[in-house]
Amino acid sequence: MVDAALTPGSRGTGACEIRAFGDIAILVGGTTVPVAGSGRRGLLALLAIRRGEPVAVESIEEALWPEGRPPSAVKVVRTYVSHLRALLGGGESAKQVLRTGPAGYALVVPDESVDVRRFERAAASATRTQGPGRLARLEGALALWTGTPFAGIRLPFAEAESARLAAIRDAVEVDLLAARVEVRRDHAAVQALEEIASERPADERVGAALMDAYRRVGRRADALRAHERLRAALADELGVDPDPEIERRYLALLRGVAVASTPPARRSEAAAQAPSLPLERTRLIGREREVREVAELIARRDVVTVIGAGGAGKTRLVLRVAHEAVQAREVVWVGLAGVADGRHVAVEVLHAFGLADTEERDPLDAIAAHARSRGVLVVLDNCEHVAEAVAPVVAALTSGGPESRVLATSRAPLRVPGEQVWRIPAMTMPSAATPEDVVRSEAGRLFVERARLVDAGFEMDDDAAASVAAICARLDGLPLALELAAARASGLPLRSLSEALTSSLGLLTAGGATTSRHRTIEATIAWSHALLSPEESTLLARLSVFAASFDLDAAAMVCGYEPLARDGVATLVANLVDSCVVERTEDRYRMLAPVRQFASERVGAERDLLDGRHAAWVYGVLEQVSDDWWYAVEGWAIPLDRVILDAQAAIERALDRGDLSSAADIAQSGGSSWGDRGYGARQRDWVNRIIDDPRLAELSAERAAQILHTAAHIAAIDCRLGRARALLARAEAAFAQAPHVPGAAWLPFTRGVILGNEGRLADAVEAAREVFEQDPEDPQLVVFGAVQLAELRLAQAVRGSVEVAPALAEASALLARARAVSTAHGFVSPLVYVDFMDGVVVAAHGDAEAALGPCLAALARWREISADFPLAAGLNAVARVALIAGRAEMTVACLDEAWAVMASTGWSSATRAATRTAVALAAEAAPVEAAMLLGVAREREEEPALTVACDLTAACSALDRALGPEETARLADVGASLPLDMVVAHARTALRAVRPRHA
Repeated sequence: MVDAALTPGSRGTGACEIRAFGDIAILVGGTTVPVAGSGRRGLLALLAIRRGEPVAVESIEEALWPEGRPPSAVKVVRTYVSHLRALLGGGESAKQVLRTGPAGYALVVPDESVDVRRFERAAASATRTQGPGRLARLEGALALWTGTPFAGIRLPFAEAESARLAAIRDAVEVDLLAARVEVRRDHAAVQALEEIASERPADERVGAALMDAYRRVGRRADALRAHERLRAALADELGVDPDPEIERRYLALLRGVAVASTPPARRSEAAAQAPSLPLERTRLIGREREVREVAELIARRDVVTVIGAGGAGKTRLVLRVAHEAVQAREVVWVGLAGVADGRHVAVEVLHAFGLADTEERDPLDAIAAHARSRGVLVVLDNCEHVAEAVAPVVAALTSGGPESRVLATSRAPLRVPGEQVWRIPAMTMPSAATPEDVVRSEAGRLFVERARLVDAGFEMDDDAAASVAAICARLDGLPLALELAAARASGLPLRSLSEALTSSLGLLTAGGATTSRHRTIEATIAWSHALLSPEESTLLARLSVFAASFDLDAAAMVCGYEPLARDGVATLVANLVDSCVVERTEDRYRMLAPVRQFASERVGAERDLLDGRHAAWVYGVLEQVSDDWWYAVEGWAIPLDRVILDAQAAIERALDRGDLSSAADIAQSGGSSWGDRGYGARQRDWVNRIIDDPRLAELSAERAAQILHTAAHIAAIDCRLGRARALLARAEAAFAQAPHVPGAAWLPFTRGVILGNEGRLADAVEAAREVFEQDPEDPQLVVFGAVQLAELRLAQAVRGSVEVAPALAEASALLARARAVSTAHGFVSPLVYVDFMDGVVVAAHGDAEAALGPCLAALARWREISADFPLAAGLNAVARVALIAGRAEMTVACLDEAWAVMASTGWSSATRAATRTAVALAAEAAPVEAAMLLGVAREREEEPALTVACDLTAACSALDRALGPEETARLADVGASLPLDMVVAHARTALRAVRPRHA
């Protein structure tokens, strides 16, 4: 009867189950079968946790004996397996449940047969459920929790799994209490949430639930105080700000509107993990000891560099370390394989942090400031070709504080202060040519597992074991070489495969170990390359032109030319994936750095043609991004984020081959999208390199005029006004030589930006009026011109330099015109801007409260369409409107979000405008910080964009009363010299002082 019950399948009478809550036990036919002995319980727990997955004997030994395995460990494990099978009823049916295979032992039971897995699945389903059934599902999930998981098993793996499950249980309990408040207005549930919050003050899930609970029972003031307690706890314990989801709820509380109750992810002892880590597409074979060693090193040392030959498995090993580390700290992954120019290393780190590069701050200072605030682990992958540029970045990261760490991979040491070099060893090799010894070794297991991916019928007999052992020895246990060889296991008999490798690599016995390994991987790639068809080989070489990942459409467009058929590229890419020279991730593809380098060296005579096609593709993507920005197409920014490294590579190659035309086309494409996504400084760098190139004179008058105008406009936006004027004069001269070139109509627009930022509003208005005389049929020019002139007229009214009523009337008429044209042509992004400006005009008429509605609606839309650049200015404007309306809480919330957005876009001029608002708000509550911010606010005249009046007369009087005029002036001088990150830090300190007064 027991044997029949052991067939994996449904639960019920006679079915086999594993009970892991409390003391682990086996249930057969509803009868509990105790498991005696700590070793047997530990093995059953390990197999239950990793159910369905083969667990190698070596892994079992390390799990059961973490302090050191006994000499007879292998024999003991076999004995434990036999005893467990006896408890399962014995016979063949028990062997089908607790299976033995080449890769180890596996417990093959359905998820529903393990009680902790039933709980986990029910919890996941319940937390995803929204609507009427949510409460019942949460109650049902919590009812499945019947005790501490794996109680009594004092082994690290079991304790870690128990802690993980307990965290899920805690989250379910919090969600359940929140649901009871939502459905029943249960005040006992509110009290329970208060108790949990007092025990876990920095738990964001609890804090969010308590805020929602207070709101639902009408205790808005308590909800605001709960937010402040959570913010303070996060700052004190973790040194971070609340999750953006928390801040969205806080802002909604201030506005008095409802918000969806999606719980934020729970943070552990570090900041919540950004979705920056690459996925682990395959299981890491072996390497448990190496993962542990690197993790221990990075816990003690500031900088750890994992070195080894290309293809030795450095990236894969470090990726596993990173995924484990993310449980305890913020981890940021920075891939440098596609970075050709060392000057862009710091920029890549900034963007991995979610920050922008900007000329107004040193990127190394920005990196150090962010690391100081986060205590982050930064992984720098593939550093060898930009090692000199990596060194100052590492110094900036590790200067951030004792909790900041750098984990790097490179083919050679970085030679930076404090570096701990760790050389990755080859995988363990088969000690004998037997099936058992082969699968016990890491190299053998890797080959067997990868071979089974291409040949499901792969069998490990004595002959196969001999061949695999020989292949592992010939390939020095290098993972990439083994994977390339295993990819051919379905097409060649193993003996033939071994002989082919011996023939190809037979000359590689000379030289030291490192040299030999480099040669081995190069020769293995060459051998794998030789097995490709001519068409596959040609495509592989052409695909090396992509600096980052690509999709099939891009591959066909760039690489699909003679002798390859464009419609056949998809099939060839699939073949390259099967050959393990190209990797697939969902609908995108990439090449490993050693393969890309090998393939790139074989492009040959078609290099210029290939680079030109790649540049044309990049230009097309950026032009489409620009169009999508106008219409706010969903996901418009995704292609820009994906193509940024390819744009950089295309410009570098174009400049190297003297093709300034292609470089200029790419650098000035993309429209307004660069600034909105925080890439403005990178575009500025490209444009400046082109206009400073001596070969600029060789460009056509058309292209020279356009690139000079782009440079002038960027300088104007950045408020580098002297440079902007000089560049605009050069652009006007170039356009004069080519009067019919597209783009000349925008010259008055840029002149208006320069004059407005100089404070010459009357001259700026005249320049803006010229825009309408240029090309009244160009809808984009008309929309931008109308909005620009409306801004300038509004700025004149706000500053009192003209009669107010006519200026505001004209601003309203101009916005109406921009709205009509945008609506007629389907423009969305400009229309949001117009909506916002309508609200600002209402505020200028004196009705600040009425202005908040349209302004807040526009902010929400900007968030939806990822328009960070106008959002930063808009938040500051709304903060000022809220301040005028007496809504101090909303002012604080908007300024907080504004600084976060500005940090990501790098727009420091907007930061100065926001400090002016902070001075007006905090002069009485935090006079010292407000006085320092006053120095920043006075540094230069405000730009007219989205101007809302912010008079500092009352604030200055309050500072003089509190500090005295001399001390106020001294602190203002100190503030004027502060770097951007310190300005933001003082501003946030000031806001914390304001909050208690308005809670």
